[in-house]
Amino acid sequence: MSSGWTDTELKRLAFDYIRGELSIDESEVIEARIQDSPEFAEYVSKLTLMLDGAKEAPAETHFAFDQNDLFARIAAEVSAPEPQDESDEEEPLRVERGRGVWVALAAAAALILVLIAAFLVNEEAPRPVAPELATKPVPELAPKPEFQNLKAHHAENDRVRVFSTEDASFRIEGELEKELTLNDGMILVEYVSSPGERLRVQGDGFQVLVTGTVFYASNESGGVVGVVTGSVRVMPDRGAPVNVKAGQEYVLNEGLRMVEPERLKGAEEWVSVESHLDRLANRRTEPPLPPEKPEREVKKKPETQVVPKHKVARELRGRAQEALARGDFERASELMEELLGQIPASDPVAGTVRLDLSRIYLKNLKKPQRAAHHLRQFVKSRPADAATPLAKEELCRIVSESGSADPLCVP
Repeated sequence: MSSGWTDTELKRLAFDYIRGELSIDESEVIEARIQDSPEFAEYVSKLTLMLDGAKEAPAETHFAFDQNDLFARIAAEVSAPEPQDESDEEEPLRVERGRGVWVALAAAAALILVLIAAFLVNEEAPRPVAPELATKPVPELAPKPEFQNLKAHHAENDRVRVFSTEDASFRIEGELEKELTLNDGMILVEYVSSPGERLRVQGDGFQVLVTGTVFYASNESGGVVGVVTGSVRVMPDRGAPVNVKAGQEYVLNEGLRMVEPERLKGAEEWVSVESHLDRLANRRTEPPLPPEKPEREVKKKPETQVVPKHKVARELRGRAQEALARGDFERASELMEELLGQIPASDPVAGTVRLDLSRIYLKNLKKPQRAAHHLRQFVKSRPADAATPLAKEELCRIVSESGSADPLCVP
């Protein structure tokens, strides 16, 4: 899944992945690489620890920021090999280097002694205490109440780990594309996906598309989705989709905002970022299923192997037809868009799906530009199809009504 990316590009993507600044597709690339490469998984783990340490640096410390230089220094430190013992044959070189080391150590020891003496002298002097500091101790950061008494609903090695409030009501269905329906309450979810898998959360008035993420969702306040690590895509029933990154929270009908520190603390008491990355890395070490032993006496006719991608396409098409039957055109269009990504452009089914999508976008969802996109792709990919003249005529009508131009509509 990471083909086409160089090691340097993947390391740069990992830097943004940990900060939750990647798109869904880019996050899938990094997670697949973590599962395939132990070296890359170790690199991401070290980089996570380093960035966590950077977050704890004093706020008053400032440095001139150079993104390229910063990444180069981080990559050099993370990729540096562990120190090894030197052999006796390198003794002369070690002696030469040792002189400078001992000089530095002596200077450091002298500096430490001076600092200790200054500290002891300073401790003896009386210190004035501000009244407000003496009477008002700094309150300790406490997690939000909703995260204090959660209940776990997951198997030990399941890919979907759910923690919920007592009043929560939800269900999980599906295999390659799991669907979690939230009816009431709040849930905290860790999802560790395999390549090609996705989790879709259906809330009251919104959907969430997830690949390898720790997040929480609630139907309260009209719908709330917050991300602890990774990123998700929230698709409200009304309005444009929104990408929510790590440390952000999306409130339906209000928009994006930063997650309160108390909420992050409460969530990380149940699922930590490090444990999530470890689970992603451990996906590559799961033992494969043992092969079935062929029967010697009875010779069976070899069955035709079905490519998994075709199974996904069949499942998506069936679910899209069910959505159309119940009049859920928004859901049907989403499933059909995903279906187009699972079948070749030359497949006759792809042409049928594009025509169906153009009709749904135009007649039911009132999105003529999306309809024009699929009509355009149909005309380009199937110039000799019997339906091409009508598709082209409809495309040109939409283009004309919008006041724009299209090369396919030039007489």
